[in-house]
Amino acid sequence: TGGPDIMLLHKLIERACPPLKGKLWWDKDQTPTTEQMRLGVKRCTYFVLYLSGGVLLRPFVRMEIRWAIHYRKKIRLVWPQDTEHAVVRFQDFFDDCAKPVQGAVSGQPDTDEIDISQIFTNNVAIPYYKDEMFRNVSLAILLEQCGFRDEAATLRRPMAVKLPEGLKVQ
Repeated sequence: TGGPDIMLLHKLIERACPPLKGKLWWDKDQTPTTEQMRLGVKRCTYFVLYLSGGVLLRPFVRMEIRWAIHYRKKIRLVWPQDTEHAVVRFQDFFDDCAKPVQGAVSGQPDTDEIDISQIFTNNVAIPYYKDEMFRNVSLAILLEQCGFRDEAATLRRPMAVKLPEGLKVQ
């Protein structure tokens, strides 16, 4: 549901922090097989979940979350605030976790023993905005959570705002 937004986020993160290139799992980069998805999650350092509407009702997303939990990945949650797929009530994510969905592979109900709602227990969802100034703060928080403090500090620097001619700040 958030494909273009996810790809933009991916590019912005890698531009702001080149050392993260290849260390984040983005299944939007490709059309992987189930095994490639598992290996992608297993090999990554950070599992970044973009919390768009209905994302937790998608069988393959649930499968990836379970792998991330199983492989003890560092999970980072990004919660869009002002996109067409934004979820207003955080409780909706918990509600979606509780809903049964058809299994990703077999078509059977999703009954895996790993409770995906636990991703919200130890991970703070980072609010994410389209507006560049707010988005940079969101990206800085994400980079800090990934251990890249210098890169995060670069994003937090105040922007030089050119005032219209004749306007003075008192």
